[in-house]
Amino acid sequence: MVGYVYVPSHHLNKETTTKRRKLSITRGQALFILALIALFSYFLTSFVFASEEGTTSVPVKVITVQEGDSLWEIASAYRADTGLEISDLIDQIMALNEMKDVIIYEGQTLKIPINWKK
Repeated sequence: MVGYVYVPSHHLNKETTTKRRKLSITRGQALFILALIALFSYFLTSFVFASEEGTTSVPVKVITVQEGDSLWEIASAYRADTGLEISDLIDQIMALNEMKDVIIYEGQTLKIPINWKK
Protein backbone atom coordinates (compact mmCIF):
# COMPACT_ATOMS: atom_id res chain seq x y z
CA MET A 1 0.00 0.00 0.00
CA VAL A 2 1.36 3.39 -0.97
CA GLY A 3 0.36 6.33 1.08
CA TYR A 4 0.73 10.01 0.75
CA VAL A 5 1.55 12.34 3.59
CA TYR A 6 0.15 15.83 3.70
CA VAL A 7 2.88 18.44 4.43
CA PRO A 8 1.63 21.98 4.99
CA SER A 9 3.32 24.61 2.84
CA HIS A 10 4.80 26.44 5.82
CA HIS A 11 6.98 23.36 6.49
CA LEU A 12 8.57 23.36 3.07
CA ASN A 13 12.09 24.63 2.50
CA LYS A 14 11.94 28.43 2.63
CA GLU A 15 14.61 28.79 -0.06
CA THR A 16 12.38 27.15 -2.62
CA THR A 17 9.22 28.98 -1.67
CA THR A 18 10.47 32.57 -1.22
CA LYS A 19 10.92 34.86 -4.14
CA ARG A 20 14.13 36.74 -4.58
CA ARG A 21 13.75 40.47 -4.13
CA LYS A 22 15.14 42.61 -6.83
CA LEU A 23 17.53 45.18 -5.39
CA SER A 24 17.05 48.52 -7.04
CA ILE A 25 17.24 52.19 -6.21
CA THR A 26 15.15 55.04 -7.43
CA ARG A 27 16.44 57.95 -9.45
CA GLY A 28 16.14 60.21 -6.40
CA GLN A 29 18.18 57.84 -4.26
CA ALA A 30 20.86 57.64 -6.95
CA LEU A 31 21.07 61.45 -7.17
CA PHE A 32 21.28 61.68 -3.38
CA ILE A 33 24.15 59.19 -3.26
CA LEU A 34 25.94 61.00 -6.08
CA ALA A 35 25.55 64.33 -4.25
CA LEU A 36 26.98 62.79 -1.05
CA ILE A 37 29.98 61.46 -2.94
CA ALA A 38 30.56 64.86 -4.56
CA LEU A 39 30.36 66.66 -1.19
CA PHE A 40 32.70 64.16 0.42
CA SER A 41 35.22 64.62 -2.40
CA TYR A 42 34.98 68.42 -2.19
CA PHE A 43 35.57 68.53 1.57
CA LEU A 44 38.36 65.98 1.41
CA THR A 45 40.28 67.95 -1.23
CA SER A 46 39.63 71.29 0.47
CA PHE A 47 41.12 69.98 3.73
CA VAL A 48 44.14 68.54 1.95
CA PHE A 49 44.89 71.69 -0.02
CA ALA A 50 43.99 74.09 2.81
CA SER A 51 46.91 72.76 4.83
CA GLU A 52 49.27 73.58 1.95
CA GLU A 53 48.01 77.12 1.29
CA GLY A 54 49.53 78.73 4.37
CA THR A 55 52.94 77.18 3.94
CA THR A 56 55.48 79.29 2.17
CA SER A 57 59.13 78.52 2.04
CA VAL A 58 60.90 81.22 4.01
CA PRO A 59 64.61 80.86 4.72
CA VAL A 60 65.08 80.89 8.49
CA LYS A 61 67.84 80.88 11.05
CA VAL A 62 67.11 78.95 14.25
CA ILE A 63 68.43 80.54 17.43
CA THR A 64 68.26 79.68 21.11
CA VAL A 65 67.09 82.42 23.47
CA GLN A 66 69.75 83.38 26.02
CA GLU A 67 69.18 84.74 29.51
CA GLY A 68 68.13 88.40 29.38
CA ASP A 69 67.15 88.33 25.66
CA SER A 70 64.00 90.09 24.53
CA LEU A 71 62.17 89.79 21.25
CA TRP A 72 62.99 93.45 20.52
CA GLU A 73 66.74 92.82 21.02
CA ILE A 74 66.68 89.71 18.83
CA ALA A 75 64.78 91.55 16.09
CA SER A 76 67.25 94.45 16.33
CA ALA A 77 70.20 92.05 15.95
CA TYR A 78 68.76 90.32 12.85
CA ARG A 79 67.13 93.37 11.24
CA ALA A 80 69.97 93.82 8.73
CA ASP A 81 69.63 90.15 7.59
CA THR A 82 65.93 90.55 6.87
CA GLY A 83 65.48 94.03 5.42
CA LEU A 84 62.44 94.55 7.65
CA GLU A 85 61.71 97.17 10.26
CA ILE A 86 62.06 95.91 13.84
CA SER A 87 58.31 95.89 14.53
CA ASP A 88 57.62 94.05 11.24
CA LEU A 89 60.35 91.53 12.04
CA ILE A 90 58.83 90.92 15.49
CA ASP A 91 55.48 90.23 13.81
CA GLN A 92 57.15 87.78 11.40
CA ILE A 93 59.04 86.02 14.21
CA MET A 94 55.81 85.67 16.18
CA ALA A 95 53.96 84.30 13.14
CA LEU A 96 56.72 81.82 12.22
CA ASN A 97 56.92 80.53 15.79
CA GLU A 98 53.14 80.62 16.37
CA MET A 99 53.53 82.93 19.36
CA LYS A 100 50.56 84.63 21.00
CA ASP A 101 52.59 87.27 22.85
CA VAL A 102 56.13 88.70 22.93
CA ILE A 103 57.27 86.83 26.05
CA ILE A 104 60.23 84.54 25.39
CA TYR A 105 62.13 82.21 27.72
CA GLU A 106 65.75 81.21 28.13
CA GLY A 107 66.44 78.01 26.16
CA GLN A 108 63.50 78.56 23.80
CA THR A 109 64.30 78.08 20.11
CA LEU A 110 63.06 80.68 17.65
CA LYS A 111 62.96 80.75 13.87
CA ILE A 112 64.15 84.07 12.48
CA PRO A 113 63.32 84.83 8.84
CA ILE A 114 66.33 85.90 6.80
CA ASN A 115 66.43 87.51 3.34
CA TRP A 116 62.74 88.37 3.74
CA LYS A 117 61.00 89.65 0.62
CA LYS A 118 57.98 91.87 1.22
